[in-house]
Amino acid sequence: MNEERLGTPAELAERLARHLDTLPAPEAPLPSATDLAALIEVMFFASMHEEKGRRSIFNVAWQPGSKDCSALVAIATPVPVTPKNLAKLAPATQREATSIAVRRTPNGLVAWALLQRSAAAAPPFTVWALAPGVLRVDHAGIPCALYARGEIWLQNEAQPIMRSQGGGPRS
Repeated sequence: MNEERLGTPAELAERLARHLDTLPAPEAPLPSATDLAALIEVMFFASMHEEKGRRSIFNVAWQPGSKDCSALVAIATPVPVTPKNLAKLAPATQREATSIAVRRTPNGLVAWALLQRSAAAAPPFTVWALAPGVLRVDHAGIPCALYARGEIWLQNEAQPIMRSQGGGPRS
């Protein structure tokens, strides 16, 4: 029997890191492959959380510092990036208008501010939680990847990549 095995958030992060390496250098900073994997995993699980009885559409922007960005509200003590913490911060965002700013510290990834997206010098690298188990990744303001409950699409690919038990791409 040939069963389908859907892609995981870790596979999305791995493929996306390779994909980003082939694109022209963006004006906005990108996370390392390790930070990208951590961010994708946390966003996937955060998308499953409900806050105040509802699921939120929210996004996080990779913003290592305050240079070239407009922080609406800096978080006095940055909080660790966990699914629960992001779900609690999500209601403070306003869809396309604001993002939760994330950066790396010696202790791991932290959420450190709410960013006003329209005031940014360049569109930040952004991961969106659109629905439970559905993530979209924007690079330079353009959607470049979609993860929808196990199916992975990357910009300029004709079809999602799903793996059969045999390990090769499905035709």
